[in-house]
Amino acid sequence: MTAGRTCRRGQRATDGFTLLESLIAVAVMAALLALLPRTLVDTRSMTGQSHHWLQARLAAEAILAEEFASEVLIEGVRSGRAYERDWTAQVMRTAAPAPPEPELGLFHIRLTVAVTSRHELSIETVRIGRLR
Repeated sequence: MTAGRTCRRGQRATDGFTLLESLIAVAVMAALLALLPRTLVDTRSMTGQSHHWLQARLAAEAILAEEFASEVLIEGVRSGRAYERDWTAQVMRTAAPAPPEPELGLFHIRLTVAVTSRHELSIETVRIGRLR
């Protein structure tokens, strides 16, 4: 590092790095590079999981819009398969104050959609529907 420079006896050249500093820098870089593949794998895994959860949420919203859009809601349990996902819905009439029209009722709907083989997404909503 000090080629072409002359130093007086007892003085050190201040330009450049010592061998120890260079070895420490190489060790730090090696440690960071060793962590990089693990980080990339974790990031890709999280992205895939996020995609599954988003698709399940979109499927749940579509199922609610399609299956429970009619004015007449029937208490009980329904299930099916839509958008490549299994789902189950439980419809219960709530004990709400008397509605302005006697044929109307307030219903609590709990929809469960499979995200993966081990995870499920549950959505709860309240709808007004006609009594049967």
